[in-house]
Amino acid sequence: MSRFGSGGVRRRVRRLPAAVGYLVVGGLTGVASLFAVVALAIVAAASLIGIGIPALPEAVKLIRPLLAVERRRAGKRLGTAIVPAYQPLTGDLRRQLATLAADPANRRDLAWLVLHAIIGLPLAALAVALPLSAVQHLGLPIYWSLSAEDTVTSGGIVIGSPTAAVVCAVVGIVYGAVALRSPEAANAQARLARALLAPDENARLADRVVELPRQGPPRWTRTVPNYAASNAICTMAPRPESRR
Repeated sequence: MSRFGSGGVRRRVRRLPAAVGYLVVGGLTGVASLFAVVALAIVAAASLIGIGIPALPEAVKLIRPLLAVERRRAGKRLGTAIVPAYQPLTGDLRRQLATLAADPANRRDLAWLVLHAIIGLPLAALAVALPLSAVQHLGLPIYWSLSAEDTVTSGGIVIGSPTAAVVCAVVGIVYGAVALRSPEAANAQARLARALLAPDENARLADRVVELPRQGPPRWTRTVPNYAASNAICTMAPRPESRR
């Protein structure tokens, strides 16, 4: 059956509450991202005159818990863990500033903060408003048909004729169809977080290089001395005299 059939609609309705919840929480983190962007902009502006330079590493550290929350949310939504990969902020101030400038993860974090501050809250508002509007537009014509009143009004919607009732119901169907796309919107938001907040290929390669000494030599290299010893024993062993 097509995903637009009755079975597909039922699946989408079942997935709707989780998707709306994800987008609503995304709205909250979007507001937090907006405050984080404003705070970073203030610190960066103060750094132009030298006052905010010492606060830059601390400001970056303060926003990382918000990024960790979004990594956990997106990883849970997509079914894959998103592990951060930052270069450690150690040493004196000059070294920390050099690390901040050289680490691409910080630029990716900033890109996510700006994008999420722009789209997080509007997506959350739409995720809540569309289902409610669909219920309102679909329910009001039914209420008008059962009511003894000639005209009913709700939230600026006025129904006083069968034509108005039909138009209202059609608008409700459209709102409902768009609201059922909330799971796709939630998945897209999670994929955006994974694309920007997950380590890039260079960071993953660096992590593998760091892990190599901890893992020891490859398994096949551990058997080389055994082969060498076997060859030495075979060489030293006396050979049987050939028959003449």
